[in-house]
Amino acid sequence: MEQNKKPKSQESFFNIPPKLNENELKKQIENYNTLGILSSARKLAAISMIFISFVNLIGIITKIIPAGAWFDVLFCLILSVFVYNGQKWAMLVTMIYWVAAILFSIVNILMHENNTSLVISVIIFGWLFFAIFYQAYQVEKEREKLLKTKNINMNKKPKN
Repeated sequence: MEQNKKPKSQESFFNIPPKLNENELKKQIENYNTLGILSSARKLAAISMIFISFVNLIGIITKIIPAGAWFDVLFCLILSVFVYNGQKWAMLVTMIYWVAAILFSIVNILMHENNTSLVISVIIFGWLFFAIFYQAYQVEKEREKLLKTKNINMNKKPKN
């Protein structure tokens, strides 16, 4: 048995960072191209980004969100293509951008509305999406390690 493995009772939703368990990670890698949209971490991350863009677009059209948010919509849509294609750098950029957007939203709420319940909602909403983005990154990182290991093993010449 592994000594560093946490018992189930110590695992929680609020793990920082929100990691996939070993079985789910293995399933994600083995079925990388065949998992459905809601089962694949990277596909779910890309769909989440498209959803966020759609919500922002509705906010822009209804003038709830400033028109300058078009940049956010385009940026997220472009990044979502790279996330869907499994680009690790795009997932990192997405996580950094997402944390910055959430922090900006919190500061904006506190400065203009001072609504604590709205701040809590933003934090929960932000955490849920961050967890999705991080899990997609985790799959890509582990997949990259496995691919490097396979390449190293394939390049070794058998001893005579």
